[in-house]
Amino acid sequence: MYICKLLPFSLSEIKGKYKSDDYHQLLLKGFYPRLYSTNMKYCDLYPSYIETYIERDVRQIKNIKDLSLFIKFLQIAAGHVGQLVNLSEIGNQVGVSHNTVRDWFSILEASYIVFFLRPFHKNIKKRLVKQPKLYFYDTGVLCNLLNISDFDQLFSHYNKGGIFESFVISEFFKRKFNTGSQEKFSFYRDSKGHEVDLLIEKGQKVDAIEIKSSSTFNKSFLKNIKYLNKTADGIINDSAVIYGGNLKNSINNIDIIPWKDF
Repeated sequence: MYICKLLPFSLSEIKGKYKSDDYHQLLLKGFYPRLYSTNMKYCDLYPSYIETYIERDVRQIKNIKDLSLFIKFLQIAAGHVGQLVNLSEIGNQVGVSHNTVRDWFSILEASYIVFFLRPFHKNIKKRLVKQPKLYFYDTGVLCNLLNISDFDQLFSHYNKGGIFESFVISEFFKRKFNTGSQEKFSFYRDSKGHEVDLLIEKGQKVDAIEIKSSSTFNKSFLKNIKYLNKTADGIINDSAVIYGGNLKNSINNIDIIPWKDF
């Protein structure tokens, strides 16, 4: 049986409906179809969507007695976007056990609210982290849970980088599901803190992608990809930096790709 995963719109599916070269308003709006077929505003949609999701879907999947505690968990989980998942830390912040956090994350996964990116372990002789990283499929939901409601709040948010990263990586997952691709996604991070945000496995070769929310390119964006190229025993195929700006370039065989063009 073929199972079709229906996620929020991808960037290519709303092409022509968002014409700005700045991504902030798009991340606030998110990608739920209703926002692109009606005049409904995102600030009206997401609070009711989250309430309906919790009241209806969560109750159907698992009988959670204290829904207010689950809402707190959702908000705290949103604050960890783009970070390594520590179940005990999140449990302490929410006031529940790490086993409960694991169960609740399984609910969010099953309903396509969040997904996890696993660490890469193949063919690299380094001590690598074992925890996955947390992302949300839709940045509109994510921003609402973080109480980000306008451009200025998003622009100055302490974890804008994590929100932008979630946007880019979710795009790759949407494309995979939409095309039926067999690509495998992971990230690289070693014990010394070297990190590359996204690795795409294609057979025996791997594409390496670094993600930066800055609208201005900086050559420092290349350093971790260069490090991985030296470390990964020739398995890296193509390399790229996807960033929040609008100028395309290529430096040392690493493509510099604007956010609208990847």
